[in-house]
Amino acid sequence: MSHSAQVSIGVPVFNGAESLAAALDSLIGQTFRDIEIIIADNASTDATPEICRRYAEQDPRIVYHRHAATIPVGENFLFVLSRARASYFMWAAHDDLRGPDFIERLHDALGASPGAVLAIGDIVEMTPAGLRPAHVTLPEPGTSRARKLSILATNELHHVYGLWRTDRLRQVKWINNDWWADLPFMMAASMLGDFIRVGGAEFRYRTRNNRRYFALPPRPGIAGKWLNVCTRLRRVWHMARMPFIAVVSVSRMAGIGPGLWAGLLTAGKAAHSAAGYFWHWLRVQLGVLPRPEA
Repeated sequence: MSHSAQVSIGVPVFNGAESLAAALDSLIGQTFRDIEIIIADNASTDATPEICRRYAEQDPRIVYHRHAATIPVGENFLFVLSRARASYFMWAAHDDLRGPDFIERLHDALGASPGAVLAIGDIVEMTPAGLRPAHVTLPEPGTSRARKLSILATNELHHVYGLWRTDRLRQVKWINNDWWADLPFMMAASMLGDFIRVGGAEFRYRTRNNRRYFALPPRPGIAGKWLNVCTRLRRVWHMARMPFIAVVSVSRMAGIGPGLWAGLLTAGKAAHSAAGYFWHWLRVQLGVLPRPEA
């Protein structure tokens, strides 16, 4: 492959056969042609490897890697970033879609905005009920650090899938966590420059079913009860450690003051989420809401 690609696209995937082909089609069909696509298959057990090999054989811009064993999700995201050779980088999930001029519009916008580290387009959520505009607020260029952190703490973070400056993105440390791992990461990244929105560049984000977090179907027997307790304790642990991760991540980029503010905001978000999940769980136990499937 030529080393002249201007945009590297990282596709971390695990068992994504159902939607992977459509996602890859939306990438290879971009009007901006000077790209490389790095697929990292996290030891999938479905038809993902066959799909990846077929696309790699058809398009020389695609490089396919397959891990021998499954690694943490965050590590797979970092793996594709480590293989990027272009000045601009974009993560692409195996079930999201982009308009044909998505990369072209974002590339032009970043080129015209030296102070920006990330560009994202118009975000549309793909839900079981159909398409709906995502309620994502970006900090305006020039916004204070404290305001940036406050906005990120109260928003969805779909814009992590926008177009980044590769060198800036690599300055941000990703710390693995099972709960909102992208929040401390995006907070830290916002300390490096502006996030800009590009109208007309459509990004379709597929929403996931999060009911599995609300109520775990009880497993029968003593061992089953122990597994239920362990699962819930693990969730509590990862929610509790998230504010400390935010402090470390943001302090590394901007100093202890913004870091402590990020930790406080993240703690508030964790407490709010925990209260919401407990209320949902209680209603499930009382029979007000149906139990999720196992």
